[in-house]
Amino acid sequence: MNPHSDFRIPSAFTLLEVILSLAILAVAAAMIGELISFASQSAADSKAETRAQLLATSLMEEMISGKTEVTQQSRESLEVDDATPWVYSVSLERTKLSGLTSVEIVVEQDLEKRFRPVKYRLVRWMPKSLTRSKEDQSTDTSGESEGDGG
Repeated sequence: MNPHSDFRIPSAFTLLEVILSLAILAVAAAMIGELISFASQSAADSKAETRAQLLATSLMEEMISGKTEVTQQSRESLEVDDATPWVYSVSLERTKLSGLTSVEIVVEQDLEKRFRPVKYRLVRWMPKSLTRSKEDQSTDTSGESEGDGG
């Protein structure tokens, strides 16, 4: 019998295998960290865009209901409980259809461009009776009330 036949090499990881597995683990952890960071940023952007949509819709509904006057405005401050300041603008445009005015509301975060502020634009057509542009206000000289003609 061969005296070396019972001799077995213990099965273990070599140093090269350990280093290679640690390198793979480090790359995987870095990729997962980047994915989590990207997902977090996307979630924050989605939340801000949803907030902008809600603010614009709320402003439009206030104008339709008559609570807020429908006039041209530029970068007016919105009073919200957010840590981020919000501003809105309203522009009125004539349409080709008689009796209708296009009302555009733009709601945006009042941040520097480098912070990628969210901006949302909402457009609706309203009857001219609800809207009063600056032109209408300055040319409105009729202080006469309508009588019954009798």
